Order: sequence, then structure tokens, then C-alpha cells
Amino acid sequence: MSADPLARLNANIKLPALADLSGYPQWVAWRHKEIVKADGTKKLTKPPVCPIHGGGASHSKPADWGTFDQARVFAMSRKMAGVGFVLAEGDGYTGIDLDKCRDPATGEIEPWARAILDLAETYAEISPRGTGIRLIARGKVEHPTKCDPAHVEIYGKQRYLTVTGDHVAGSPDEIREAPKTIAALKARAAEHQAAAEARARAAQREAKPAVPANEPINFFGGRDPKATHRPGAAKTAKPKREKDFFRGVNDAAMERLSSWVIKFISQAIYQPGTGGYRITSASLGRTLEEDISIVPGKTGGITDFGVHDMGDARMGKRTPISLVQEWGGRADVKDAGLWLCDCIGVEPESLGWNERGATFQEPPQPDSETSSARGIPAGANPNPSLTVFCRCPPSTRRSFPSPSHAGPPTSLTACSARSISWASPRSSRWAR
Repeated sequence: MSADPLARLNANIKLPALADLSGYPQWVAWRHKEIVKADGTKKLTKPPVCPIHGGGASHSKPADWGTFDQARVFAMSRKMAGVGFVLAEGDGYTGIDLDKCRDPATGEIEPWARAILDLAETYAEISPRGTGIRLIARGKVEHPTKCDPAHVEIYGKQRYLTVTGDHVAGSPDEIREAPKTIAALKARAAEHQAAAEARARAAQREAKPAVPANEPINFFGGRDPKATHRPGAAKTAKPKREKDFFRGVNDAAMERLSSWVIKFISQAIYQPGTGGYRITSASLGRTLEEDISIVPGKTGGITDFGVHDMGDARMGKRTPISLVQEWGGRADVKDAGLWLCDCIGVEPESLGWNERGATFQEPPQPDSETSSARGIPAGANPNPSLTVFCRCPPSTRRSFPSPSHAGPPTSLTACSARSISWASPRSSRWAR
């Protein structure tokens, strides 16, 4: 069989599976593009191309898709690498990738992948590079699965699948339901992810340097570079400022990602290579192309690649507190900080928390706009549809009727903080 994906497709164009998919106007072309990763290594990607206008295509924009014939003719005329099918909400299909499981020279398939193919539940084909297997099943998975250690990916929407028509012998030539296949692959992914997380935790423990008994230590159990040890001398603890609480929460949360990320969003995908997580835009219910990356350690951090090059004030950079506030429905930075403390098992007081009103605030959320820039009086509610909260601790926080732009509510006599915040599901702003 030819190594050219388009040639393989044309040779198998009468397959029942292709006939099923060609009935949907959800096709794109694709091309090869080499990119250089942050570590200097190169990777060959397959960006989709719109067969209508010839520009980049999005799996979230139906206007960028065309018919099967449009995509095929466009790909051949423009010498593109191949065509692909976009998984959308209403098509009733699930795409499955078994990566790095086939030797392109010999055609030999790894035993674990062969066991999946032996279930013979649905159509399977060889990937464009010949190193993987693609299955397409009837039915839609509720949540995506991606586990690099298991070499398994399962998607139901907002993804495009390269289609070669290079049918795997022994598998059905039509698209069918595949409950056993999906269950087996999810079990494999869960097993490998759990093992990878355990290895990452063990490596993290081994990487922590031992601290001599007489050395001052910091909160995380490491040597405190700011402390001066004088044998026999009494040490007076410096009172912590409240803004140290927010910094301490962010630092502690970055050290203990596994304690809160999955609680924050259950669809977060563990990344064994870094010990971090990836949160897809789809799992957040947004239609942006890129995802949120959470990488532990001093050289890591949180970056929302969906907005980092779209005029975001912080170039996509986030902290655990700002991320939880922005996407976790927390009313304010205090609420987000206290929630994180509860998740990671740290007493807020040990990080400098007190019950007085906080004087420190995280930078504005990216979708926020200053009231003065919008012609709204200082202290007024920038959006009358928002809920008004006082800034007391979560256990005693009160909500108030949302006022108009005339100014803040006056019924704060029962609020010890004597201050409020405007809160929405995605952002909040202090009003003093």
C-alpha cells in the first residue's frame, strides 16, 4: 500500500465506513508542519486546513469545514497531505487513537493493541505515518480520555481525525458501536495514569534534599535561605502580613497539584513527563483552540494558552488562586485561597490568614474591565446582573441585592468587613 495518505484514501474510497462519514459536511484537509518545542526538539504536526478558503481550520467552527469531495479535491489540487473528519456534537461518532503501537516497516502490532483489535467491534485503519491505529465507533463518549503513557486517546467532539481509508484487516469495514473496546481502553488509561502519578510522587520525594537537624527550615521542609542560625539563640517569629497568605497558598498549591487540580476540574489530564496537568478548553466549556497548562516546580507555572496571545493582560499567566477564582466559581480571592487550603490540608493560619479584611488582591481577571474605563462611578456595580457579596470569611459571608450603577449597597451593618465584592461565575472585582 502507498505511503501517501491520499493515495490510500482514493484506493479504498468505497469502504462502508467512508461512505458513512462522507455523508456529513465536516471535512477538512491537512498538511504537515514541523515545529520546534521549548526543549529544542522538533515535532511534525498535522494542522487542519479549510477546503473552502484555504486558511487554517478550527474544529469549533463549522464555517471552516466542507464536504468530503470538497476536502479531497482541495487536498489533491493543493498537494496537501490528506483529509480529516471533524467530530461534532450531533454526528454520533467517537474517535479512538492507539498511538505508537505498530511497526511501519513490518506491520507488526503491539500485543496490547492487537488485543483491542481482536475484539473486532468497529472499523479500524492505519494512521498516516503507519505507527498507530485509528478506530471510529458509533456513539458519543461523554468525556475525552488522553493518556500518553498508555498511548490511548478517545474523543467525542472538538477534535479532527485524519482519515486514510487504510483498513486494518480483520476489523469490520463499517462503523459500529464499540462498548467493550472503549471500556478496555479506559481501564488501560486509568491503570497507566495511576502508575505514572505514583512514579512522579516518588521522584518528587526523592528529589527533596535532606535538611540538617540544626538548620532552619521553611514551610515546605527545605532549607530557609533567609534564616540565620545561631546555636542556642532564641528565634523570634516575624508576624506574617496577610498578603503572605496568598503567596503561601499559591506556593503550597503548586507543590501539591494532585491534591486540588482534579477536585477543581475532574477532566484535568495528568502529564507524566512533567508531573503537571493539562485542562482542555473543551472541558471548560469554551471554544478556544488551546488549553491550560499546569507545570510544577520553580521553572513551571500555570499558563492559559487559549488567551496568552489574545491581548490578555498577564499573557495567559495564572496562579492557583486566580485560576480557581476564574473557573471554579469562587466568590473572591479569599474564598479561592481558603478552598485551596482545605484541599491541600494546610491550616490557613499557618500561612498568615486572619479574619480581618484582606488588603491584597490578585491582578484583575482577563475578562474584567475597570469601571472607570467604562464610565461607571467608583465603587458601583459594573454589571447590575452580578451578585454582591461581602468580604467576610466563607462561613459568614452574606449576599446582597444587586444595585444599579448608583453605587454600592448600604445594608452592610451586619458585615464585619464593611466592604463588598461584585462576583460573577468567571470574575470578581473588589469594591471598597
